[in-house]
Amino acid sequence: MLPSVADIVRACYGMAYLIRRHPDAEQMFDATPAGFWRSMFAAVICLPAHAIIVVHGVVYTGERDYGFRDGTSDLMVYVIIWLAYPVLIANVAPALGRRDRFLPYIVPYNWLAIPISYLFALISGLALQDTLPAGIQAGLTIAVYIATTLLLIEVARRLLDIGTGLAFGVVVLDMLFTAAIARILGSLFGRG
Repeated sequence: MLPSVADIVRACYGMAYLIRRHPDAEQMFDATPAGFWRSMFAAVICLPAHAIIVVHGVVYTGERDYGFRDGTSDLMVYVIIWLAYPVLIANVAPALGRRDRFLPYIVPYNWLAIPISYLFALISGLALQDTLPAGIQAGLTIAVYIATTLLLIEVARRLLDIGTGLAFGVVVLDMLFTAAIARILGSLFGRG
């Protein structure tokens, strides 16, 4: 189910509201099963940012034989991670006693991937053009990681309606799960 332009614009306003901690942010998202599937379209919107980040990684590591097979493998890993995290959270939310908060959490979470992805892509793009000295790039990357981690903790706290400690745990679980899936699938697809 594809989102309309109006759905995407509304989600953009919702993201801005979430970032600013606006009390009406949650109402800007369609937290229904149909809204969930529309929010998965954010993966398509994030794909160019992901490509920039991958290219930066290939250039940074000096990999010379990155080809079509590697790109296809990376794309498969990307898609599987996008599909796997909602499945994980669909199982974690009931364990936290928050089954009813799954859609109100995962829909904005999916849409928030857009500004986060493009922020990292911007840093990667500047690094690819040698616009940023290595030290500044590293500092910016760390600052963005910290800021996005704090944002995701706040989003988990607020939208899952849990304490800060549990929200921190959800974000750490997200990071570890994503890294583990990427590593396992990368190995399976010959990229590990």
